[in-house]
Amino acid sequence: EVYNTVLAWVVQEYDINPDKIIRPFFPGGDYQNAKYLDGYVVVDNPPFSIFKEICNFYEERDIPFFLFSPHLTGLSGEYKKSCFIPVCADVIYENGAEVKTSFRTNLDPMLVRTAPELHVLLKETCSKIKKTRNLPKYRYPQEVFTATIGAKLSSCGIDYRIPRSGAVFIRRLDSQIESGKTLFGGGLLLSKKAAAEKAAAEKKIPDDTIAWELSDRERDLVNSLK
Repeated sequence: EVYNTVLAWVVQEYDINPDKIIRPFFPGGDYQNAKYLDGYVVVDNPPFSIFKEICNFYEERDIPFFLFSPHLTGLSGEYKKSCFIPVCADVIYENGAEVKTSFRTNLDPMLVRTAPELHVLLKETCSKIKKTRNLPKYRYPQEVFTATIGAKLSSCGIDYRIPRSGAVFIRRLDSQIESGKTLFGGGLLLSKKAAAEKAAAEKKIPDDTIAWELSDRERDLVNSLK
């Protein structure tokens, strides 16, 4: 069901013929020796352990693809001809593994783009949400973009895109060196223009915080205290 949801979105978003889809990562498949006919597009879930190797293979040969990608490491590594789509869907695979999943494709000219509609579709399809651990929360400069930020924008229905000329890949900030910390999965250092557009996009994120106010009686009480 997850695959069918993704395929339907890809077909509509990129105007692809659904009869010209190839899945070289089916059990027993050999993606390096598969027949990639003109006009066909790879839409599949590859083994994440060799994900970068697979993307390199397709990028070097200009084979059109739309691949399931591990979310948190989706920005890790140099990708010259493909776009990262941070959706962060809680996908449960056939082997029982629950993996936060996004996507990578060379069908899109952007370096990064959100996909709010795909996020909603997958949220509806994935019936089970993985419980997450309590992890430390970090705040990064506006010029830093991470997969988590992209997923947040997608989940809030915000369309944000980064052109290839607007960012460079980084593994950590200089301020993290002394503490031994890194940007988990890597990140992007944005141009001033891309950072400003990111700031504008983040302002559209709904604030779901409930704010409680002091009453006049309580303010009078505060003022009476020394």
